[in-house]
Amino acid sequence: MSGSIKANKITARNVVTGVQIQGATPEDVEKLKALAATVGGDISAEEINAESVVSGLQILSAKTPASLGEFRDQLAELGNLVRRLTAATSTPEAKEIGDVQEMGALLEKSRQELAAPRPDAGRISRWLKSVNEIAANLKSNVTTFTGVAAAAKKLIDVVGSLFV
Repeated sequence: MSGSIKANKITARNVVTGVQIQGATPEDVEKLKALAATVGGDISAEEINAESVVSGLQILSAKTPASLGEFRDQLAELGNLVRRLTAATSTPEAKEIGDVQEMGALLEKSRQELAAPRPDAGRISRWLKSVNEIAANLKSNVTTFTGVAAAAKKLIDVVGSLFV
């Protein structure tokens, strides 16, 4: 550990010893795990008032899409990520490979619905909820799939408002 934070009282938005990144790819995450282990440290105080306290690695999901175009771009990025994970997943449990493939199929259905003349936000939301649930429950490569679940959740949260 290279650094620690010790104080009587800490008041801040974020208190970080280690690495905090927004919108990381799985490749970034793998590289940052080792870095976070090296630069992380202890955080101690009598009183801490903060939105987040991180010792190690924290991955923040990408920014919330503010337009249909941004939503489309993030949906495409998520689909590309799941396709890469499908190719890279080598686990003895075939059901997990099937789950990753199912996420890819649901994201493709969402992409196709989004391209329709009158997209149905309810259908897209339902499919993204399934992606979120599947990703959140996968046991292998937990860090990466947690990121997929968080990205899907962020899209779920805004899909309805973008179609109003």
